Amino acid sequence: MLVPITGSVLAWAISEAGLSIADVANEVGVSQTLVADWIAGTAQPSKTKFDQLRKTLDRPESFFFLAAPPPPSVSTTRFRSHSGRTGPHTPTPEDLKAIKLAQNLQRLMRWLGQEHERPVIPRASIGDPPEVVAEDARKWLAWSTREQISAKDNEVAKLLRGRIEAQGITALNLTLSEDGFRGFSLPDAIAPVIAVNTRDDIRARSFSYLHECSHLMLGDESICDALPESGTERWCDSVAAAFLMPRRVLAGYVDRRFRRQKVDSFEQVRWAANQLNVSLRAMALRFESVGMAAPGLYGKVNKIASTISRGGGIGGPPQTRARRKLQRYGAGVVGRLMVAEEEGELDKADLTDLLNLSRAELKELRGLLDESAQ
Repeated sequence: MLVPITGSVLAWAISEAGLSIADVANEVGVSQTLVADWIAGTAQPSKTKFDQLRKTLDRPESFFFLAAPPPPSVSTTRFRSHSGRTGPHTPTPEDLKAIKLAQNLQRLMRWLGQEHERPVIPRASIGDPPEVVAEDARKWLAWSTREQISAKDNEVAKLLRGRIEAQGITALNLTLSEDGFRGFSLPDAIAPVIAVNTRDDIRARSFSYLHECSHLMLGDESICDALPESGTERWCDSVAAAFLMPRRVLAGYVDRRFRRQKVDSFEQVRWAANQLNVSLRAMALRFESVGMAAPGLYGKVNKIASTISRGGGIGGPPQTRARRKLQRYGAGVVGRLMVAEEEGELDKADLTDLLNLSRAELKELRGLLDESAQ
């Protein structure tokens, strides 16, 4: 059985994925000539090869039957690089694949959200004091330091993500390149999107969620190669730091725990970071930025922290395909898609195709969504 795909759509998908014909041929297990023939329309893949093709390009089955490639996206993205990078980082095919997934999902969420109430995001400008903006954000997300301290280490990012989703923002957990970007944002009046890198540890993701929300508060459309040391990036970092590590709380630690002395040791930073469930580097930078650190504190902490392996895993139940989809897209998006299917905006075939899940896996996903709501 041959599958009559649209050649120009296939060519577009290969280009958008950052792959070559040779890459696709190698992944699917066919010759480059045959892939070229599929693009030219002089040959069609078998059902088996088609299934391998759509998995390689990470596109739903229906995508390959479009009459023509999708129009260019008007969204641009601010990618945030790891601290310490001194120049722009070129997106890898892995990064490009992630941003394309986010843009496609944003288009769908925009369509589903046309008749619904639009998200209300506090507005800020680059000249606003980060401490003031952080307080506004804490009120917006109904966040308290007491809640942050009492949460388990792996719960802060989850709680933050839930609060952000409750405001109508899609918060994605995507796998970006190993040494590249930590997150990106896609502003939109109806369907704003933020994404963070799952390669970062769970504490770093909390900071990334807030950094990207700060971009949404600015409402800025930004180019992909924005330098990490730009004024906007530093401002967003400052807002995220003030949100998670309020100055008044740190001052209390210095007064009561550190005997009113400047913070100068890794052990002190680790204690404070554990109290607030934030990363070691973020805490060291925050102590420096508010003038509570001895000279060279960040360098000392960074040297030790660099020897500690970084990873996104936090344990838990077996990672089935349904569970991975929920972690990737978030309860907000999955819940909205489920409602759309129940209300007839999407049929079940569209939903299974979109999420690339079988009907049995879709049933499991519904159960996981119900569990997360309890």
